[in-house]
Amino acid sequence: TATTEIYTRSIVGSVRCVQETGVHGIDMVRFIKGAWFAVGILLISCSFAMPIKPQKTLVLVDNVAFYETHSLLFEILKSHNHALEFGLYSDKLSINKYGKYLFDNIIFFLPSGSKSSSSTKTPNLSIRSILEFFDSPEKNIMIVADQAVYSFTRKLANEFGIDFDPQGSLLTGSEQIVASDILAESQHILSKTTGVLYNGIGLRLDQSNNKAFSLLKADRNIYSIDENGVIVNEGPNITLVAGFQGLNNNRVTVTGSTMMCSNRQIFKTMKGTSLLTSPNYVFCKEILEWNFGESGICLLYTSPSPRDQRGSRMPSSA
Repeated sequence: TATTEIYTRSIVGSVRCVQETGVHGIDMVRFIKGAWFAVGILLISCSFAMPIKPQKTLVLVDNVAFYETHSLLFEILKSHNHALEFGLYSDKLSINKYGKYLFDNIIFFLPSGSKSSSSTKTPNLSIRSILEFFDSPEKNIMIVADQAVYSFTRKLANEFGIDFDPQGSLLTGSEQIVASDILAESQHILSKTTGVLYNGIGLRLDQSNNKAFSLLKADRNIYSIDENGVIVNEGPNITLVAGFQGLNNNRVTVTGSTMMCSNRQIFKTMKGTSLLTSPNYVFCKEILEWNFGESGICLLYTSPSPRDQRGSRMPSSA
């Protein structure tokens, strides 16, 4: 199969082409000329600030305490024209009515001790229904987990080429886990924010899935240790926040820390009186902007045959 993917970075203006030529013959000269013309259109469409369109975002939590502990995060979304609807996992919620989705985005808060996060029995919150939602046009997902990663959370992340470190793993190496190595490859998504505080579990990526990538990595003195005290990963090899972009430009972010974007961590990292002096606040704000389609990559994908936009699925390490 012949496949061409063109990633246009709307901020830094760089273009990366990945070409895989198979048994199908293609006049690459004409194809590339046409592709570059399309890229020019994409650059025009991405280079200018666009009005933020209203979005309906469902926020699922396992207890109402999140309304207060993460109020600054929710205020960011409201200021970006998100109409928020909060729901508990115990609620009977519907994301689809009469064949149409009621929301543009879903945020899953799946902290330690959440019994509901280990369940896949709720029909409207099954893995299958969530993937069907994501495969629809202009739908995005955020997954916020914690150290105790249940089966539902792990399986959902695996669908996007992302996995968590083994159950019971801990990040250690400093009194306060500092994640300061934001990838240079992610500068079209994030500014050069350093000193982000992170408390949670590490992530790993399926190297065969080129749609998943690291957004934030651990500092050099951080280790991921399993419940037997064995080091399973270390330093910048540990992903803390991962991103995924589907072929239809839908996006997913996954993190193993519910604390990172909490009010407590934001206030703790403030270096002045403004929220913008907090690395955690700036980082979380920019992650939200990318996750929900306000910044980042424009993607042009051409293929002679349909393909699952999520790419290869990752085997669970649980």
